[in-house]
Parts: sequence; structure tokens; C-alpha cells
Amino acid sequence: MDSWASLKTRLGDFELTARHHWFEADRGGRSYGRETNLQIARGFGEHYRVGAKFADYRARSFSNDTTKVWVWAEIGF
Repeated sequence: MDSWASLKTRLGDFELTARHHWFEADRGGRSYGRETNLQIARGFGEHYRVGAKFADYRARSFSNDTTKVWVWAEIGF
């Protein structure tokens, strides 16, 4: 099960998003850890968008702690 809370706002031309997840087994209540995600994005013109994202997963007794950062660009029509 994935429970989460998020906040989204705009700062000028930028869209800022923060989300926190709590991961648990569907049965038995075992915790798989938690993850924090932060994202900043900006649109250009009618079809273009760029952004950067940070994700930090903290495992309990499941898997490994993982931190990632990436940038992205999209074209949509």
C-alpha cells in the first residue's frame, strides 16, 4: 500500500511539488520504508516543459536506501 501526502504551488513561472510516501505491505502491516520527492518544473510556450526531480527512499528492512536526482524535458502536442 502506498499512502502519501503532497503539496503543490507556483512561484512565478515555476511549479513546485513536494510529496512524501509511506510504503507498507497490503497484508501484515510490514513497513517497506518512506520516500520524499521534490520537483521543480517550468513550461515554455505551448508545447515544451523542463524540470528537475529529487527522490530519497529510506528502506526499513526491505531493499536499500536510494537517493536520485534527474532532469527532464518534454515536448507535447
